[in-house]
Parts: sequence; C-alpha cells; structure tokens
Amino acid sequence: FYLENGARFGAASSDLTSQSNQVAGRIDVAEANSLPENGLEILDNQADRIEIQGGTITESVEWNNLGVPYNILSDINIGGKSETATLTIGPGTTLAFDNSEALTIGHAGSPGGLRTLGTRSAPVTLTTAQTQEAGAWSGVFITDSADDDQLSLSNTIIEYAGGSFSEANLTVEDATITIEDLTLRYSEDYGFQLEDDARFGDGSSGLVSTNNSAGGNIDTPSADSIPTSGLNISDNLLNAVEVAGGTIEV
Repeated sequence: FYLENGARFGAASSDLTSQSNQVAGRIDVAEANSLPENGLEILDNQADRIEIQGGTITESVEWNNLGVPYNILSDINIGGKSETATLTIGPGTTLAFDNSEALTIGHAGSPGGLRTLGTRSAPVTLTTAQTQEAGAWSGVFITDSADDDQLSLSNTIIEYAGGSFSEANLTVEDATITIEDLTLRYSEDYGFQLEDDARFGDGSSGLVSTNNSAGGNIDTPSADSIPTSGLNISDNLLNAVEVAGGTIEV
C-alpha cells in the first residue's frame, strides 16, 4: 500500500495483510495513526517495515507497536496550530530513522509534546534505519516551544544519533523532560545535551548514558536536576557530564 497526500485508513479498518512485496507500505506522517492494528499482518516482504514520509504533526496522535518498525524517511516535526500536539508512542514500538533525519518537538514556535510508554519488557526504541554506527541520524530535539506537561520518556532507548547538525542523541532547549529508565547509547557526541536552562523533571530516574563520545552536557543552573537514582554513565570515551558555565541564582 502507498497512501499519500493526506490519504488514510478509515476508522473501522481491520485485517490488513501486506505480504511478499518489496516494502510493506508507505503513509504520510500525519496519517500514520490510521494504520489498522486489528488483524494487521506484515510478513515475507523484502523490507518488513512501514515507511513514514516525514512532515509536521499538528494534532495529538498515538503510534502503537505494529510488529515492524516505522521507517522514518525524512524529518518529523511535532507542533500544534494552537493547542499542544503530542506524539505518544506505545510499548514495544520502534522508530527507525533514515540517515541525518530528526524528530523535533515544538516545531517553529508551535507547542509540541512527546510521551513514550515503554515498559521493561517492551521498551520504545528510536534508532537508525541504516548502518548501526554512531551519528547515523540526528536525534531527538526538544525546543523551548515544547509543553513541559507533555514531555516524558519511559523505558526508552535512543541510539546511533548525534550526527549531522546534532551534538547528542537527546537535545533539550529550555524545557523540562521527565524520564524513567532512559538509555542513550552510541552517539557520535553526547548522550544528552540540556541547554538554556533545560532540566530533568522532578522524580526522574534510571538515566543510562553509555558508549557515546561523552556522557552528557548540561548548563550549570540545571546540573542539580541530573537524576542520581539509577544513574549509569559508563563505557563512554569521556565518562563525565560536562557542565557549561553560567550563574547559579539562589
């Protein structure tokens, strides 16, 4: 199947089988939530994946585990026209990004959110669709237009990013991100970069930054927000969190 220019599956759709094709299917990013989960079978294709043509999501949507990766062909931007647009990603879901592509939350000054609902047995994974090497794709960018109340990452893996114009798997600008068991690995540069007073939310735990060039980078006023519960920074070229200079106001 190839759905383009706003085409989507109807709300009552079910029992879609894509078998023995070159690629299982393609759909535009704003319509990907219409893929029928009930009775979906994708098997024996040369590429068992669903290609997602990038663009901007302006309304809240949820992507669930379809049993195959969502292959992101170009940049995805999340930002509502007036209200917050949130991308919610269900347990066990994999997003595989083509080279140099990115996921940006709070696009062009529009409010956006990202919520991942992974579990220990079924984590959410954001990875490369090509060769598994550091810097293969750009990573996740959370801008100062993001909605703090809609920013949470649970049992999530972000890997092989930090390439192109990026410096980290996860970059946050002047926003608060709450995490629970977040693994950042195989970045070409930092595992995480929090800048312009960006911080980890209260109650965050389980931050793992491993096999990167450096563990992370954060501004001085926000350094106290690094979650110590479950913190693991190891096997990086530089096993440290770099703290950018600045002023601590009391």
